[in-house]
Amino acid sequence: MDHSINFESFGVSIELQSDVKLDLEFVKSLLPCIEESAADRDPDAIVSLVTDVPQADRGLFFDNERVAEIRGLEIPDLQGAASKLQLLIALHAAPTYLFLHAGAVTLGRKAVLFPGSTHSGKSTLTRAFLDSGARYLSDDCAVIGEDGRVHPYPVPLKLRTNGPSEHRAGDPYSVEDKPCEIAMIISTAYSEGAKWDPEEQERGDLVWSMLSHLFWPEIVRKHPEETFGRLKLIVERPLLLKGPRGEADEVVKEVLARL
Repeated sequence: MDHSINFESFGVSIELQSDVKLDLEFVKSLLPCIEESAADRDPDAIVSLVTDVPQADRGLFFDNERVAEIRGLEIPDLQGAASKLQLLIALHAAPTYLFLHAGAVTLGRKAVLFPGSTHSGKSTLTRAFLDSGARYLSDDCAVIGEDGRVHPYPVPLKLRTNGPSEHRAGDPYSVEDKPCEIAMIISTAYSEGAKWDPEEQERGDLVWSMLSHLFWPEIVRKHPEETFGRLKLIVERPLLLKGPRGEADEVVKEVLARL
């Protein structure tokens, strides 16, 4: 590889080697929470971005294994590679930080977290909160620190259309800039025709359900005590609500009334 750039994210140092020249700003356009790594620090992982070869051989490589295919060097072409870099950071950052599939916003420095799987409506719910004046933390990746606070991870808001493509909204919203204590966790998914009528969720049940939303589920086997301890800390104080929802505005109205 002719070029390389070293960067850090949540205490993890990555050396990204490439056959084309990259800069830190370009990496920041793919991943949030990136800063230049110290010159004297050894990387935690080395990955290679190969682009100047036939299409079938292009990709992001880690430990000589291709972990993501790519089409070109435009940002939409590299979203798969960015997702794999995000997963690699989550792997090395654990258990200091837990990466959780969840939308997250803040209302007066109080964080509202809504874990969920793909297609559960996290992004739609996130935008509904933002349209009501909330500040943006993330729509897919909530990063939880050792103190149980959720850290900003402001990737561009993603909204799926009826087709196979994704519409990536701009950034007209106010972004939270500091870790925040979680005041409420909502377990919900969109169901056509459903009426939002939540009930309080048992804390133990929520801990077990959140295991399925970790970016790197194998962390439970590698760091069982730390992982369960962190999840218990996360759910210890917040109000926990669960239930199917219809329109996102119904959820927002309920949350605003409770907070």
